[in-house]
Parts: sequence; structure tokens; C-alpha cells
Amino acid sequence: MQILSTLIAATVFTSAVATDVVLEDFSKPMHSYKQMNDPVMGGESTGTFKIENGVGIFDGKVVDVPKLKAPGFITFATSDGFFSSKSYPDISSCKSFTITAKASNDYKGYRVSFGNAHPSGGKFFAYGYKANFQPTVGEFGTISIDFDSFTDLWDDATGNAIKTCKEDSQYCPDEKTLKNIKTFSIWAEGVAGDVHLEIKSVGATGCSSKQQKSLLRGAIALGQDVFNNTCSSAVQSNLRYNISKTSAIADFPFPLPQSETLAQAVCCDNAFKAYAEPRETYARPDVNLFSRMNQDGTTIFYDSICGIPLFEAPKGRSFEDFKADTTEHGWPSFRPEELIQGNSRIINATGEVVSKCGTHLGSFLPDEKGDRWCLDLSCLSGSPKTSMF
Repeated sequence: MQILSTLIAATVFTSAVATDVVLEDFSKPMHSYKQMNDPVMGGESTGTFKIENGVGIFDGKVVDVPKLKAPGFITFATSDGFFSSKSYPDISSCKSFTITAKASNDYKGYRVSFGNAHPSGGKFFAYGYKANFQPTVGEFGTISIDFDSFTDLWDDATGNAIKTCKEDSQYCPDEKTLKNIKTFSIWAEGVAGDVHLEIKSVGATGCSSKQQKSLLRGAIALGQDVFNNTCSSAVQSNLRYNISKTSAIADFPFPLPQSETLAQAVCCDNAFKAYAEPRETYARPDVNLFSRMNQDGTTIFYDSICGIPLFEAPKGRSFEDFKADTTEHGWPSFRPEELIQGNSRIINATGEVVSKCGTHLGSFLPDEKGDRWCLDLSCLSGSPKTSMF
């Protein structure tokens, strides 16, 4: 995925934060799909598509069409039917199409298309906006394809672009299509070879958070499960500092399903990755962090999911210094001496801080005083566990 706004987790909420939209998650698919082999002039390429163990598996072999003496194609595409009420989310505010997948080899003919656009003068069988992509080999990775890499002017014999969106804007994906792509297809085309692609999800990135709010509200209103859990296990019950019962959830900027807690949303739900718990949650009367800390010694903060120790504060400074730092920022703020080594890491591209068991903790935001971890108390309120790994 492209970098989310660096104003993540421990920053003030704004409608300018970019986020992601999931079009299809093959662990819980919302649409049907059908595989098709090259039917043109005796094409002999063959393939299959199935969903198994939460992954879409696209398998087959592309060979030359005998009469053309050139490689054919295999593909799979949405097959909900013309009268289906199912639709894909609006991605008109997004910047790029994303595919999370892995390939078994370095086959070079992968393409993706969406929609049914057909330009004036376009090839007879060429419908939709199409672009090339190259998945990672051997391990899952997310490929981001900017929308200006797509075109609806492509050769239906080879799949190659005749003229791209970058070359001529009339062939760029239009807003009508992006509001509901209706269908998407993954292709192995124009290159002979063995094909094996495993796909976890398809989506879009760089989308406005205002749109994401609207999508989430709509999904919740329909009773859909929008909890995309990235944590290693369930959030602990009865979190410290009264986090499990705090009324701060009422001030979270997104509507949440009744079954989802503040800690689940902030620490574990990928849909809300760009957002922090409400500012000054630590100071709410029903939390009151400072009064619950050891003011004459140190307090250890534990992962709210797996219970590993993450920070011990205050260290190398006074309790009043820790209090002032936290108050200035609006979220618990830690310095290098307070970090418990080896139990968390910083994702350099985004500044996101995660524990070694995968819990989202907040942001790494250095200031003029040096390195600083600005974190969500919701994710630091666990109790220690004697056996963690």
C-alpha cells in the first residue's frame, strides 16, 4: 500500500488523511468470480480460479494461439450477473489500485482491468481500463498501480496498451466507472508461461477519509461486519486504567458496530489504521491515567492484546516531566530510556509503531528534544502474561 498520511494514530483527526478501500477480501468474498480461457482462433491456454483458505488462486498456462503464433490469455472476472444488486465501493477519491498477492515464479504477463469502458475507435473485444502489474514472488506483497497507468485503449490481441492515460487523458479512468467499477479481472496475457498467483485482496489506496467514513457508516447501517482484525489474538478483557469501560468511544470519529470496542478499533482494526483514540483519553475522569500510575517509581505499560511489556515510565526523567510531555501532545508520550527493547518496532516508511505481536500502538514523532513515541493508551493497557511466545 502507499504510505498513509504521516498524521497517523497520534495526530489530530482531519478529513485530509488518506486511507484505503477494500474492493474484495478473498477471506470473506462478497462477489462471485468466473475463469475463462482464450477462445479466439483455437486458443489453447488453460487456467482455473478458486477461493481456498481465504485466498483466490489463479492457476494455469499461457501458450501460443496456433493460428496467430502468439501467446493467448487466461483470466478470471466478476460474475455476479447483470441484474445483481451487489456493487463495489466508490474509489473515485483514490489515487491507486492495489493487489495483495504472491506469485510462484516471475511470469511477466499479469494485467488487471476494471469496468466496461470502451473508447471511440477502441478494439472490438477491448472493454474496461487495463494496466500491467508485477506481483512479488514467494511472499505476499501489495502492488500499487496508479490510475494514470490504466487505459481503455488497448490491443485485444496482446493486451498491450495502445495509448495510456499518461499519454492522453481521454483514456484515463472516468469518475463514473470509479464510483462503481462493476467488475474487475485479473489476466495472464500476451506472455507464454506457467501461471500461479495467490491473491489475498484487491482494493484502492490514497482515498479521502471523508469517503471512508461514508462507506463505513453505510456498511454498519447494513449490518455488515467491518472489523478487519490485524492483531494476533483478542483484546484482553478488563483493560487497565478503565479503558474497557471508558466513555471515550463516544468521541471516536467513526461510527463503530455495537460489538466493536475502542481498543479493537484503534489497536487492531485495519479500517481505522489512520486514526487514534480521542485526544486526551488518558485525562478523562473515567480513565485518569496519572492518578493510577506509580508517582514515586515507574509504571510498566503492557500490550493490550498479548501482554508483553512495551514501555516503563518515567525513566531518565521525573514523573512531572512525563506528565508534561503527555499533556503537551495529547497522548501518552515516551522517550528512549523508557522503551523496553525488542518488543516493538517502527515502520520507517510511515512512522507507525507496532508491537512484536502485531498490535498497532501509535506513532513515532520525534521533536526538538529527541526521539518520542506518541501512543494510544488503549493499546498499552494490558496485563502481563506469563507465557507470550
